[in-house]
Amino acid sequence: MKKVLLTGGNGFIAKHILVDLVNAGYSVNVTLRDPSVVDILKQNLKSHIKTFDQVQFFEADLELDQGWSEAIKGCEGIIHTASPTPMSSGNDIESYLLASKDGTLRILKLALEQKVSRIVITSSIAALIYQDNRESVHTFNEESRSDPTMSNIGLYGQSKTITDNAVWSFAKENKMTGAITCIYPGLVLGPCLDARLNISTLYLNQLLNGAFPLAPNFSWPIVDVRDVSKIHLMAVHKPRFGGEKVILGEGSYSLLDISDIIKDKFPQFKDRLPKGELPEFLSKLLGYIDPKIKNVLGDLGVQLEANNKLSKSIVGDIELIDPEESIIDTVNSLIKMKLVN
Repeated sequence: MKKVLLTGGNGFIAKHILVDLVNAGYSVNVTLRDPSVVDILKQNLKSHIKTFDQVQFFEADLELDQGWSEAIKGCEGIIHTASPTPMSSGNDIESYLLASKDGTLRILKLALEQKVSRIVITSSIAALIYQDNRESVHTFNEESRSDPTMSNIGLYGQSKTITDNAVWSFAKENKMTGAITCIYPGLVLGPCLDARLNISTLYLNQLLNGAFPLAPNFSWPIVDVRDVSKIHLMAVHKPRFGGEKVILGEGSYSLLDISDIIKDKFPQFKDRLPKGELPEFLSKLLGYIDPKIKNVLGDLGVQLEANNKLSKSIVGDIELIDPEESIIDTVNSLIKMKLVN
């Protein structure tokens, strides 16, 4: 495979994937919603990419038709990372789905027309973990499905679930299931290549800047962004990934667990980190006014555990980065970017 389309090239995960694709010798078409960031993106990645000669940038918005057909032309594979987030989209499910579901289906239809052989889609464990009446320790696997009608699922989880269902329905209807792989990461941490944060690194940045005197009680598996990137590249060219759902994430870490690791390795931040757990009733009350708590209301009091044995068998015998190392590297990069001091 020689040419790959990478959507949402300015995202936290996408930048790592772009670096890895170029360094692996791929030609890459990169879509950006805002083309004015191209020079900034090149500047931020210049220490990781020697030349951008094999990279072309295209303006394309998930909510619009323009630009996508041209961006996909000539590509043998697609890595679709572009997605709305609680930081970039509106406050209703329709605005999320316009970009998330409709935008993804637009790409799949064009991929079908242009006979693209491999499509890798970045989803989230949010599409797998939400069901009513979960136990305090909730184990999920590749066959788990979130219920988009569940109370407190949140707009992000709802849009990820509806989009994921639409992807697999489209694939089945058009006999292209074997061409698609969906990747479901947990909390994605690791080194930031610039100051643009994802949801997971934003939580760490807020921790380090004292935004959580008390921490809401939720626990997610952690995966390093470098491993997420590596596995996206594997999925775009290794046949065994075709038609598979791949969960990425180890352990189950709460904000207090993460804080304890930071306190041990970065004692200078001790006074800014949470002093204890935020009671659930206060979390629910604050969720009405605080977006960073509202986003996790559906996870309060739940420890998520991934039973991803099938995913590990598909990925193969590679050693993933330890979550503690990911946390430490995230903090170091936030310090380096002067997002915390």
